[in-house]
Amino acid sequence: MMTVGMAQDLLGRAEGVADWETWTVTRREAQLYVIGGETESLRRVSSTRIGTTIHHDHPARDGAPARGTASFDVVPSDSDAEVAERLAEGVYTASLPCSPPWPVPGPAIYPAPETHDRSLASDSAAATLEALRERLLRAVALESRIRLSAAEFFAIEEETAYASSRGAAAGWPATKLFCEFVLLAAEGGDTSQAESYHSVTYRRVDDFPLEEIVATRARYALDGMGAGPPPTGRVPVVVSGQDVARLLGPFVSATSGEAVYSELSSLARGARLLGEREARGDQLSLTSDGLWPYGVRTAAAARDGLPMSRVVLVLDGVVRNLLAGQKHATYLGLPPAGGPGNLVLSAGTTPLADLLFGDGAAAGGGPFLHVVAFTDLYPDRTRGDFGGEIRLGYYHEGGRGGRVRPVHGGSVAGNVYDAFADALLSREVVFSGDYLGPQAVRFAALTVAGE
Repeated sequence: MMTVGMAQDLLGRAEGVADWETWTVTRREAQLYVIGGETESLRRVSSTRIGTTIHHDHPARDGAPARGTASFDVVPSDSDAEVAERLAEGVYTASLPCSPPWPVPGPAIYPAPETHDRSLASDSAAATLEALRERLLRAVALESRIRLSAAEFFAIEEETAYASSRGAAAGWPATKLFCEFVLLAAEGGDTSQAESYHSVTYRRVDDFPLEEIVATRARYALDGMGAGPPPTGRVPVVVSGQDVARLLGPFVSATSGEAVYSELSSLARGARLLGEREARGDQLSLTSDGLWPYGVRTAAAARDGLPMSRVVLVLDGVVRNLLAGQKHATYLGLPPAGGPGNLVLSAGTTPLADLLFGDGAAAGGGPFLHVVAFTDLYPDRTRGDFGGEIRLGYYHEGGRGGRVRPVHGGSVAGNVYDAFADALLSREVVFSGDYLGPQAVRFAALTVAGE
């Protein structure tokens, strides 16, 4: 049986390998599948994988020093010959790129963040998942005209170990809880139905507000019945939930060392995140936090082996740091900061109720759209342009007391740099596994395409 020690010994003796890194992940899962409230099956899965990266040093065409890398996986059932063959292919592949050299991590003090929930450990997982199934059924039973179609619960426990040829070593346990379910809504004797799908990932059970989510998704399912597209126009738009975090993606990318080195971003420390745009709403303060207790992206080590850390990317609209791993920090002459962590966006001062129904600057008296779920929303990480199909929203024809109708279909489009230049952030915050920040954002004007 191939062990990590044996794999590392092969790497250390291989010709052409200047440096190596290994990630050993032992994973144990309990998977509970539910159909219509009844347990369809409970499965247990376990695996061990040794992720391997090798570095090859060679001269570039101009004679300057260069480095290339290649990665491959090793599993315990691999023979020495199979690993040797994969290693030879990797050495050849790593000999082709001609990137400027960068060092692999050496000995360091690694943090020990909170990443493990005892109730999700392999010996407790089955009971925990069954308790979650019962909570889900009780929550659904409280909702009229709602039934559960299907659900899946996964309890995942991992032991991760990182090592490098330069003496770096880190190891830590972690857990994850994954849940997805589909609710069906029906009106009286009507045969038509509407569904509401939801999925979440957390590191611990206590962070999972199951009953609250079911109540919200049940309302969405009922409101979605008979909903049509919103009017076409340029109106204020409120975005809430996990979609707020998705809209921040271009800012995270633009403040990365990789984007700056590749000239996909012109940002530097001290620059204004939104450029020359006049900020008429709340200023953004954004942090990459790889140490937040029980965050999904919390870990002892980043993907390149550096100790995880907490990095303030933007403070009051001004770029304070670039998030650069070992490679791009070397190229840019910056202190390395590890990989992307959990996204933390500072809250605003406006209550959510005022974002939706307040008077004056917070909401005004005209029509606006509140999108609670997009079918998909993936902004362009270079330009910041985005467009998303509306899974469910509410079109408000006036301020407080005005007519509100559910909408489905149509789309919302804009540019995150323009949109956040005139945006208000809610005072209320939400934690969704890898995002901690305002529950909702109100944009002064976005383009809505509908009827």
